Amino acid sequence: MSVRDFICGALTSGALFLLASVVAFTLFWPSSSPRCQVSSDCNQARRDEMEQAKIEPTPAVILLWTELNGSFDNWVDYFGNDLDNINHCGFESDQIPPRISRNPEDQPNAQVVIFNLNDLRLDDYEDQDTWKVDNLPLLQKNPSQIWALLWHEPPSRIKVPRHKLAWLDELFNWTISYRRDSDIFFPFGYFVDIPYTKVLKTPWRELWVRKGVVWQSDECQTNSKAKKFIDNLAQYNHRNFNVKMLGACSKNGDKLEEPAKFWAALETDICDDYVTEGFFKALYNDYVPVVFGGADIGYDEVALPGTYIDALSFSSPETLADYLKMISKDSREFGQYVAWQHNFQVISGRFWVCPFSQAVIEAAEEKKPPKPVLKNFTQFWDQKRCYGDYEDALLYSMRASVDQ
Repeated sequence: MSVRDFICGALTSGALFLLASVVAFTLFWPSSSPRCQVSSDCNQARRDEMEQAKIEPTPAVILLWTELNGSFDNWVDYFGNDLDNINHCGFESDQIPPRISRNPEDQPNAQVVIFNLNDLRLDDYEDQDTWKVDNLPLLQKNPSQIWALLWHEPPSRIKVPRHKLAWLDELFNWTISYRRDSDIFFPFGYFVDIPYTKVLKTPWRELWVRKGVVWQSDECQTNSKAKKFIDNLAQYNHRNFNVKMLGACSKNGDKLEEPAKFWAALETDICDDYVTEGFFKALYNDYVPVVFGGADIGYDEVALPGTYIDALSFSSPETLADYLKMISKDSREFGQYVAWQHNFQVISGRFWVCPFSQAVIEAAEEKKPPKPVLKNFTQFWDQKRCYGDYEDALLYSMRASVDQ
């Protein structure tokens, strides 16, 4: 064999060996995809595998453990028709809105379990342990789980015997209520600053020609003695000023023949921080509310100054009647109580849902033990006071003014 033939044979054998190696590498080398035959296919297959391997973030769960005022359907007023609609809150782009559940099986992994105070049924039980078994989750809550207690009415409306408040010790991390010292503040409404000047919803001429005060209620006996106050105010009716009573406490029924200038949104209970829902309804319907504000009640923390008239800042119903008559004839004075409408909008309803949901998201992100449970619920309950009827509240308000 010549040298030339030897070299050609060697090259041919080497080429065949190299080709066989490439084929074997292609066939038997582990591939992310059985169809990975070209570079673009391989890259796409790897990308698909990486996407599948990603752990999708899951929303924090808010578990509704109790009914709300006797029915789970009432939660719809706050969380939407499907109990899973809180996207209106405007979370950050990287935040996932919580998921609302009323399935008890979600309890072990829920971030927050929420209870309505009046639906805990403490008044139905004499034995604390039996009450806990019937009304609280039986499973041990995990260290990062938050139990939140909600109420939106003053103490006299809460169906909890005072001696049973101690049953609530060391159970709840958060409170949600009308009280400003709650973890989540729950007013019946709020004001929104608008970035432009708008016209009045009801034209000024229509507002100005209205007359008198309207009080509407189906509760004739209240702790504040609101009806007694209205009866006293009505003694000073005048040709251009009168008090109109509607509802079960009057003979006029519920029909309002013509709108009035003022709406008596008088609280059934005069308590620190408590602002009645009627206050926001009056503003929304273009009335000037007359309220039991009083010293330390907290109206200026919830309402804009100049949007309401505080009945307890007057020494008697007579002096209040004189003031209402005076501003009813003075367009400049009366106009000060409606001027806010040019720059603000009043919203009634579910204000607390968004700050509550935001707090839930932040608690889930922090992944650390929540705020410690409230050790002495009775002590917390007593930190805010109620003032008896309007005469007691008036005396307190006058003394507080003198002390200042």
